[in-house]
Amino acid sequence: MTLTIPATRTISSTKGPQTLQEKYPNRLLPSIILAGFPKTGTTSVAYFLKSHPQVIFPGKKELNFLGMNSMSETEYVQKFPDCDIVNCTDKITFDGSIALSVTPRGFGDCLRNFPDAKLVFVVRNPVEKVYSYFRMDYRNGKSNSAELDYFDEIINNTLPQMEQFFADFEDHRQKTNPPYTFWQYIQKVRYEIDGEFMKFIPGSLYYYLMEPFLRSYPRDRIHVVNNYLLETEPEKEIIKLLKFAGLEIDPELDWEALKQNRHPPEEDMNPSTREKLSKFFMRYNQMLEDKMGESFDLDKS
Repeated sequence: MTLTIPATRTISSTKGPQTLQEKYPNRLLPSIILAGFPKTGTTSVAYFLKSHPQVIFPGKKELNFLGMNSMSETEYVQKFPDCDIVNCTDKITFDGSIALSVTPRGFGDCLRNFPDAKLVFVVRNPVEKVYSYFRMDYRNGKSNSAELDYFDEIINNTLPQMEQFFADFEDHRQKTNPPYTFWQYIQKVRYEIDGEFMKFIPGSLYYYLMEPFLRSYPRDRIHVVNNYLLETEPEKEIIKLLKFAGLEIDPELDWEALKQNRHPPEEDMNPSTREKLSKFFMRYNQMLEDKMGESFDLDKS
């Protein structure tokens, strides 16, 4: 039996402005949303955009209004230029609240407030991303240990759980039309997600987290930055981003900004754990590349 569930995008029939730009027409609000993902090189991309002469930076990369509701709508809007005061001609701005892609309300907030925005996602080898998150937690005092065996313990305990969870998830997706998104399934089965569950495994399954956006935004308004090329061929990768954003290629752009948040691979990961993670992510990496019709070098470090 196939169940029919409501489409991801719903349009309100109530009168009045529905987007932030309609509510605040004199503000230069984001036309670019740097929507994901944590620990993939988004800080480098944000610093590069900030250095572009056509971009007005809101003062902070992650305002976290979208997906996290860390400030009121009024406070958020006031972070951006008032075009009655500032010359906004040929200027754009952006929001770098990348957590919106890994929070239950992020997609809805983004679509409701910025239905016409261009979305940028940065993707990185998920094995390196997972380990980088673990290392960051330790540096920030959120992990009890940085020892390899502790990371191995987390992965060994979590991976079988993840395999079963996503097997059940895919089974449910076969029975619904359109297929459940990740967050719809979480709500349906009332699965409790803790922090480690999300950031270490599902937070690196790019296809599932991008799926709601891919369903609701035109393909030509979604751009994926390849972190491997950002590291190895930064000028080439950034020029593609600039063209997508509609920004001019400025010969004086600060290429050094890209080096501010480099992600060299962590060479001390247990080879056995690396192999387990690589095998787990292989299928999900391919799902994203098949959907987008291009390779993102997600097996390279």
